Amino acid sequence: LPTLSLWDTVFTLQSSAGYKDNVSLSAVRPSGSPFVRNQAEVIVFRLPVEGLEFNAFLSGEDTRFLASEVVDKERNALAHVQLKKTWSEQWSASLAGQYFYQNQVVDLSTSFATPTVLGVESHTYSVRLAARRRFAGRWWWELEPTLTRQDFNSPLDDYWEGGPKISVGREHGHKSELAVSYEL
Repeated sequence: LPTLSLWDTVFTLQSSAGYKDNVSLSAVRPSGSPFVRNQAEVIVFRLPVEGLEFNAFLSGEDTRFLASEVVDKERNALAHVQLKKTWSEQWSASLAGQYFYQNQVVDLSTSFATPTVLGVESHTYSVRLAARRRFAGRWWWELEPTLTRQDFNSPLDDYWEGGPKISVGREHGHKSELAVSYEL
């Protein structure tokens, strides 16, 4: 049999085109535009050797509206990185970081008292640290404190968010589990 590489990477590139009938999400004067969209994804992972696992996922999307005078582009990007260490049969820990970028038109009517559509540019940074303990065979509990920073363009407000999450679960068949969680 061929030997497996400890590290592996997957790349995906896509391009597409279409038509959006209401680029600005306007309830009064909708305007449509043809668009061109380019997307890229990268996945990097390390096989779990000696109790150490690593995975990373990067994704980006760029949409260009060709005939809109209101909105010329929308962009989104996501990055997720996780490192996990299994210390023993009962204990494991993980550290994960996530970044999300959004630059697009969003309908904020549910957040404001009046119908509001706004071009939103935001950056979200999040860090999660988790400790898991297995007990009684297939049962486990996990404690996961989280810290998130959300940065917006004006007039939206930036904010910090954080708190603990506790979960209890049970492993079932092949790579599946059922869990109940509470997050403050």
